[in-house]
Amino acid sequence: MMVIVIAVMFYDPYPVKGQLSNPVTSRSTDVAGKDWVAYGGTNNGQRFSSLDQIKPDNVKKLSVAWEYHTGDLRDAEKDASEYTFEATPLKVNNRVYLCTAHNEVHALNPETGKLDWKYAPEKNRSYLQQHQTCRGVSYYSAASESGQSANISTAEQGVAAQCEKTHHHRDGRCPAGGAGRGYRQAVQ
Repeated sequence: MMVIVIAVMFYDPYPVKGQLSNPVTSRSTDVAGKDWVAYGGTNNGQRFSSLDQIKPDNVKKLSVAWEYHTGDLRDAEKDASEYTFEATPLKVNNRVYLCTAHNEVHALNPETGKLDWKYAPEKNRSYLQQHQTCRGVSYYSAASESGQSANISTAEQGVAAQCEKTHHHRDGRCPAGGAGRGYRQAVQ
């Protein structure tokens, strides 16, 4: 019986040759350049950059330019037991943006790694939370290709322009120039 089972494992009653008849399409030309504006580099999620300074022959020569510590640490008595940093940083308009498990948003200078500004919401800690993480921030340019903000009135465009190059928080606020300078209410 065992011999039959083993023989059937290697028997293919419908052999198919590995040929594809459909044409191969080229990769999208929409690739990340100097900015990484979405999780996959662009909204297409290709995870491909057109930058070419790092190559197989020089990658071994790379060294750490800077490192950054958020300071957002787990409190074992008040936070979830599963507390992770899983954020994919974005680089937009000469800033690197990342978030922490307590939904803090940090904007860093990409050349130096120094903190430019930080948004730190009130921490509503609870050990009852199952998992505590922030997987990343999002970026949205309010201006369309024509230079006008899409689907909003002229009066609302001023508010959108203030928030265009910053982080929008869940409650609709955006840092107006960074932490410590107040917040402007986004138009609903």
